[in-house]
Amino acid sequence: MIMLILWLIYAVTVERPNTEAREKLNYNMFHNANLNGKISYVNKEPHFGDRFQIYSDTTVYDQLLMFCGKDRGEQFRLVADIGDSIFKPKYSDTLTLIKGNKIYYCYVREYKG
Repeated sequence: MIMLILWLIYAVTVERPNTEAREKLNYNMFHNANLNGKISYVNKEPHFGDRFQIYSDTTVYDQLLMFCGKDRGEQFRLVADIGDSIFKPKYSDTLTLIKGNKIYYCYVREYKG
């Protein structure tokens, strides 16, 4: 029982602030990026959030929550594949994903910290 209480104290005082700082950093990195290229990596695992990289950039854009489509009902990681093209102007919250002849507009959830 004591170990559980100590773990909870650690999680609330150490892990949560680190996670929030990481989420803010990841959002800002994405928000400030000018992206134009083909996807070289996209995470398909559900517990890591949306994570991707493009061939022309060494940055892995990580732990984002992006939703695609008119009703924003599709998760980016389930729609995007390696080789798909993406475009996002700097400071935009909208990423354009091009799969063959189909275009998706994907929106990233803004960090609200």
